[in-house]
Amino acid sequence: MNENVYYAPVIRWKKGEQIALKKLNSNIKERIIPLFEIPPIDWDFEKGRPQKSIEEHLVKIPAQIKDVWSANQKFMLDLTHLCIDDDETMKSGLHPLEHVINDLTLNELPVTPVLSSKNGSNYENAIFKVVDESIRRLAIRIYPSDLKRIDELITSYLNKTRLSPENIDIILDYGYIRDKEIVQITNEIAGAITIIPFLNEWNSFSLITTSIPEDLSEIKTGETGTLNRCEWTIYKSIIKRNLTRHPNFGDYNIQNPEYKQLNPKFIQQAAAIRYTTCENYLIVRGYSVRSEKHGKWKQMQGLSEQIVNHDDYSGPNYSFGDEYIYKCHLGEVGTGNAMTWRTIGTNHHLTLVIKELSNFHGFSI
Repeated sequence: MNENVYYAPVIRWKKGEQIALKKLNSNIKERIIPLFEIPPIDWDFEKGRPQKSIEEHLVKIPAQIKDVWSANQKFMLDLTHLCIDDDETMKSGLHPLEHVINDLTLNELPVTPVLSSKNGSNYENAIFKVVDESIRRLAIRIYPSDLKRIDELITSYLNKTRLSPENIDIILDYGYIRDKEIVQITNEIAGAITIIPFLNEWNSFSLITTSIPEDLSEIKTGETGTLNRCEWTIYKSIIKRNLTRHPNFGDYNIQNPEYKQLNPKFIQQAAAIRYTTCENYLIVRGYSVRSEKHGKWKQMQGLSEQIVNHDDYSGPNYSFGDEYIYKCHLGEVGTGNAMTWRTIGTNHHLTLVIKELSNFHGFSI
């Protein structure tokens, strides 16, 4: 079992997250099979249109994955949030999913497309086409709302792809979970696992949840607080259950699953560090990054010092992210911006989860 254990995080395909992946140690990467989510195209609020074309949005993906990941290391890809209307097409006439998968396979990158009930018929048909013509593998993302018709859904996908379960990865995605829901959701997940058909035949099986809220407003600006890592608590409980098959652990990194398009003119972003610990997310919040009084982004030096002085700080040698925090508190590196601190928090988080899984399951890294 231990050799088959891996970590399945959902990673938004944005620059900060990409740098975090690139800076991971190779022994950490080896235990990760990420699900890359292609985000929607940013909206230009002044011009009232997308900031770029869909071609511009997708053109760099193969080169980016080669740069930050590994040419022979598996990953999953989900374009659901980009293709939300199900009428998107490239200038070539191809569906965006088909276009990207073709580019990735031409670059010999081991991609697995992700299919779910949230996808429309055009998206489904694009997946069925690439699966039929080239890659012969698939990931199915199952949501709680799917469970009432799980047999029908799985049977339909198997028939339409003509794939056998051993060529399919199953992802059970429970999304955002509140602290007070831990016991209820744990029992629901355990029950859901028992009704997934062909449970022991799938290529892999992963559980994804998160306790990161849409915003950090429950922790006041200028204060430090913690959020319970419900997903880790639930996972450990599920592993101890007497189930036919146990899932791999997955989460949403340090991000809530929801996507928001907000006009930057009206956003009062507060400086913050999201720092994952064994059982919690440590949230150190500053003040508005527009505030001259508080030094704008320069306040990150003081927030870094709070992390370094905290009992749960892992030390500068733990990860790239931890080293940056340490150097920032000394003033040896710049205080960065929002992208910088998404990189730092993500890199530390991914490293910590792999080390937690290593200790929990008894495998070496």
